[in-house]
Amino acid sequence: MRLRRFYQLTILFPLLGLGLVAALHRGDADLMTGLAEGGQARWLYPRSATRGLLAYIVVAGWLLLELRRRRAAEFGPVLWRAPLFYVAALILLLLPLVLVHGNARELFSEQGGRLGLRLLVHLVIGFSYVALVGFVREQLRTGGVLETDDQAEGAS
Repeated sequence: MRLRRFYQLTILFPLLGLGLVAALHRGDADLMTGLAEGGQARWLYPRSATRGLLAYIVVAGWLLLELRRRRAAEFGPVLWRAPLFYVAALILLLLPLVLVHGNARELFSEQGGRLGLRLLVHLVIGFSYVALVGFVREQLRTGGVLETDDQAEGAS
């Protein structure tokens, strides 16, 4: 398998999970309603899983464009920026909704901690996924399964 194909697959793989969550409407818990007394937060997605899916579609599009512009062997460091761009995209998609409804002050004063926790969870999951991709890439490369574009051209 070529390294470029591996990166394409690892970029598109999270769309399956986010698409499934959005289709099942599991992320639609209302952020403004507090937990019942003694309740535990079970879902750490933002209010709308569809917003998370849209944010990742934007990031995946950017990553695929960067993969086209760069050599596959130089693409690894770009992946480490993806979780930051994903969180920024989530914020940019949430901000207009908050501003239109005029409840920015209430949202950030009452739910700021939860929002911060959710963004932190997204960052931890994102960076963990990038680390996992790097680990799998190295394991496949060591096993001789992955070949760079230079190796593929040399074999032709």
